[in-house]
Amino acid sequence: MPRHLLRHEQDVATFLRDRGIVTAAEQVQVRALGGGVSNVVFAARAESGRYVVKQSLDRLRVPDEWLAPRERTLTEANAMRLAHEITPHAVPSSSIATRTGTRW
Repeated sequence: MPRHLLRHEQDVATFLRDRGIVTAAEQVQVRALGGGVSNVVFAARAESGRYVVKQSLDRLRVPDEWLAPRERTLTEANAMRLAHEITPHAVPSSSIATRTGTRW
């Protein structure tokens, strides 16, 4: 499966379709959630549900060069899964976490 770089709203819709999270027939509304320096984050809505899609950046959006391992998002996804197991009423479930296009 190819690695998706999530730069635009349409990239997110393609990402969700390629992984079978939404169907090809579904309309997907996507909007960028701003403010992040270490990730790009999008909110997506389709007939099948609402989703937040987040992708870490290897170079943070700050004036100086500040590099960070992209795998940190996988640690966050694992923490979200654990928090959901402990308090499912307070933390949404995590559908998918990927590493360079490989399903985890």
